Amino acid sequence: MKQLLTISAVVISMSAGAQVIPNADLENWTIDSGTEDPADWATLNVFELVSGTAPVTKVTDAHSGDYAARIETLAFDTDNDGENDTIAGLMFLGELDVFNNIQKNGIPCTQRPDSITAWYKYAPVNNDQCVFRAIVSKWDAANHARIILAQGEFYGSEPQSSYKRLSVGLDYSSTETPDTLYIVFLSSYLDASPGSVLWVDDLSAVSVSTAGIPEATVQEPLLYPNPADRSAQFVTGRTETVHLYNPLGEEVATISAGAFVPLTIPTKELESGVYLLRTDSGMTKRLTVRH
Repeated sequence: MKQLLTISAVVISMSAGAQVIPNADLENWTIDSGTEDPADWATLNVFELVSGTAPVTKVTDAHSGDYAARIETLAFDTDNDGENDTIAGLMFLGELDVFNNIQKNGIPCTQRPDSITAWYKYAPVNNDQCVFRAIVSKWDAANHARIILAQGEFYGSEPQSSYKRLSVGLDYSSTETPDTLYIVFLSSYLDASPGSVLWVDDLSAVSVSTAGIPEATVQEPLLYPNPADRSAQFVTGRTETVHLYNPLGEEVATISAGAFVPLTIPTKELESGVYLLRTDSGMTKRLTVRH
């Protein structure tokens, strides 16, 4: 089965796009060109015309209100070559019109949110993982380039059967005022598996200056896949050193990790067993190596 993760330019590039997230509760849906999409959000539901199934659907299984968004990874033959392609479910703030070659990523933003929160559930298949990414940026007219001022990411591989609140912190690298806020959800990432489903509801942009209290950010480290065979990915919410200990308690590796940057931990040469990862800030994760 071919892997066709249609996230490339959509996930990385951005154009104009606000502190108040439109249709943040995902209650409003519109029908255009035969497909139903959440208002103010873009999806790959155009593939419904080929597969008969929309990757993003309106469901009554909501955290609050009447509706939430259900985002599913699908498999179907997109180019009629007799082989199924895997399409990761995608939903992002903006506009996507493949018929008229229109893509607008993000919404206008002149605030500096400290974090973006959402309520989610996840049902992964195999070692799949979902992605929640938020980016605040500004257009640099002098250099004709878009500059990322802050960004935060969450990679989730653990099944979540009931709605859980998630907060992604935005770590600013500049004091400049942004002009665009971009948010994207993916039901699959590297090991995309058809049938993985992500539910999303009730987003909000939080700022200390407006909320009056600091917003908790994603500090719990993420580790996937777990168990691991050849390698594992480790994500922590801050820049720090990660120590890996074998089942005997001996330190076998010391690795530097960046904030919200997936760190690859080679496990191919490690013996099968339960290992411990400990960060300098005191957070720990158990990693099972299984060959």
